[in-house]
Amino acid sequence: MMRAKLNTFQRTVLMWNDMHPYNAVHVVKISCRLDPARLKNVIDSCLEACGLTNLMIDRNRKEYQYNGGKSDVTIEIIRGEEGGDTLVSEIRRQLDVPFDLNGEIKPFRFFAMEEGGAFHLGLIYFHLIAGADSIIVLIKSLIEKYMEGERSGPYPVFDLYPNNRCRVQGWSRYLVKWLVSLPRHVALLRRSCRPDFDDLVCYDTGFELHSFGPDDYAVLVSAARKWGVTLNDLFLAMLLKALSPLAFRRLEATRRKDISVASIVNIRKDLAFDNPRIFGLFLGYFNVSHMVPGGVDLKTVSEAVHAETEKIKKNRLYLWALAEMRVALLLFPYFFSKRKNKFYSKYHPVWGGITNINLNTFWQQADEKPPEVYLRAVSTGSATPLVLSFTTVHDKISVGISYKETVFSKEDIRTILSGFSMDILQLKGDRQ
Repeated sequence: MMRAKLNTFQRTVLMWNDMHPYNAVHVVKISCRLDPARLKNVIDSCLEACGLTNLMIDRNRKEYQYNGGKSDVTIEIIRGEEGGDTLVSEIRRQLDVPFDLNGEIKPFRFFAMEEGGAFHLGLIYFHLIAGADSIIVLIKSLIEKYMEGERSGPYPVFDLYPNNRCRVQGWSRYLVKWLVSLPRHVALLRRSCRPDFDDLVCYDTGFELHSFGPDDYAVLVSAARKWGVTLNDLFLAMLLKALSPLAFRRLEATRRKDISVASIVNIRKDLAFDNPRIFGLFLGYFNVSHMVPGGVDLKTVSEAVHAETEKIKKNRLYLWALAEMRVALLLFPYFFSKRKNKFYSKYHPVWGGITNINLNTFWQQADEKPPEVYLRAVSTGSATPLVLSFTTVHDKISVGISYKETVFSKEDIRTILSGFSMDILQLKGDRQ
């Protein structure tokens, strides 16, 4: 039986999951009628064919393996209420429901909700097993098999056991730059204000959905091109500006006046795992900080963010995240429960993070189009109390917003979304 070592990010996810369920949710709208029996058969057949059944995790040896065999998923049928917010409520609920990690693990759950002649399929997975890129390949296959049957071809053949012991490719070229950047990185964290936690041991998750329509998407893309920044830079800048009213206490501080936010980075290429058939979790992250003074415009913040992200990408400083996670893995066994929950809020004061995926790139064939609706959500975990999952589909962007209710209220989330709307209105006004 084959097995693989848990990589650093996977071990960190396992550590976070001991404090609170660390799940991810993908929801896709399928443009045909729901047949529960047929859907179950497709899902079971797919998971069995891909070998994604009966996961075992050996904590002592830091290894995992899929035992394979029969899949027998239960698809929860959700009844939507007219005018209600059933889908949002279900995503929120699924983020807080843990997976049973005893014995053989079923790392997937599913729900379906009818909507007219179509339905939403929700896939919930234990985040340790994969990143969003692997799950999108899996869901793409499920959709094709459900809609086209045998005409869709075989299920994907995944490599479930990548060599996680391999080193970062070309790491020696960047080592000096990483070491030189470390003092500044620490200084930025020490200048960053800390979010206020009402309760460090309560991880109840809130969730909201937001979207940018075609007009909003066009103005965002236009602004990014005009200013010479990426859309990811623009999203980070918008988040920094939107958080500014909620972090007003920093203005009275003598030292911690900055706001720090994070961005998830796919590090497959850095590990030479850029084959999409390699199934797993290969992520890093980086932080950017800004004081966000009153009255500052989006262009100024975006350009400041871009200056930082260019340095980070050029020198691959996002790989420092692996070293930071290893330090946390070494320290956590020696911390008592309450101190574990306080660790990130004290030493890594990040207000929010973003994960950003353009789904159009996963449907690259000329005769294929992405689904009309694709939503994502990620548990907040221990490292950040707010996660925004940006997903671009066609010319629209959906944003799944998960947050710790002990840090942010619904009113706070409305303030953040209001900040987004104000930035969009300003950009539209500038184009006229």
